[in-house]
Amino acid sequence: MKEPTRQTIRALRDFLLKSFNGQELRDLFYFSENPALREAEGQFLEGESLSAWVQKAIAYCERRDLIDALLAEIEETRPGQFERGPVMAEREEPAMSKTDERRLVLRAIAELQATGGTLVTDESISDKLGMDLQEVRDYLDLMEPGGLVKLYKSTRGTSAELTARGRVARKDPSYMQPKNAGGDTFVLSGNFAGAFVNINSILDRTTQSIGAIPHADASFKEALEELVEELKVVLQQAPPEQGEEAEAVAEFAQELVEAAKEEKPNKFKLRISADGLKKAAENLATIVPPVLAIASQIADTIIRFTGAG
Repeated sequence: MKEPTRQTIRALRDFLLKSFNGQELRDLFYFSENPALREAEGQFLEGESLSAWVQKAIAYCERRDLIDALLAEIEETRPGQFERGPVMAEREEPAMSKTDERRLVLRAIAELQATGGTLVTDESISDKLGMDLQEVRDYLDLMEPGGLVKLYKSTRGTSAELTARGRVARKDPSYMQPKNAGGDTFVLSGNFAGAFVNINSILDRTTQSIGAIPHADASFKEALEELVEELKVVLQQAPPEQGEEAEAVAEFAQELVEAAKEEKPNKFKLRISADGLKKAAENLATIVPPVLAIASQIADTIIRFTGAG
């Protein structure tokens, strides 16, 4: 598998900072013919620096495998100005491990879901990856017990749906398997067992509250619910000694959603809750790296929707 190198990402960041002002960067995404790129424009909050916008744009594109699409957009609007050069050369990769191949299947499911609906057929995955159909089915069967996908089988074949854990594992291979390799039942004890139950309960209530956010359409609620499910997945990976910190992240997420649920949300309260969620996630980020990105996305999504930025 060939992906942009970190040198490429740094070169892209430097190019955007040097060649675009804030309005031009917004226009790059807003006027794109790629709907996934257009959505990135909503990540930019008033009052933030150009550097913050560039970082958000690149992180957004990396999470959604849109770096190539962004480069194509730059070439369309600024032809010949960004040279891919040697750092962009796709290099010969060693043979992929089984974990890499499973992540490739997860990525294909996510991309197909973005364009064709929730359920993705095994044949469409096979066509997209150029992978043998039986091999695709074998990988799907391997990933279902770990909670990465939900499978729906019929006489015509297998359809797959990516789970919250699968969305996280697509970027972080440590989530490919539950903590105990035999399944996704976690053996917990002491204070953290209670904290873990509380986290699930808190985030379940948070998901229910999302449905009551006024003036929000179904796509917004679904996207926010998916982020909360991803947050639940990554918080399960916190070690016992970080149980209270993990619970704090869940509580701030609930507080933020509850504030957004009001008919006339208090924007000051929203900003305080959003900052609290991000800071709580920062305390766990060195131990559970994905938590900060997911928590920040939840916070930014709600702040942007409510106009509290």
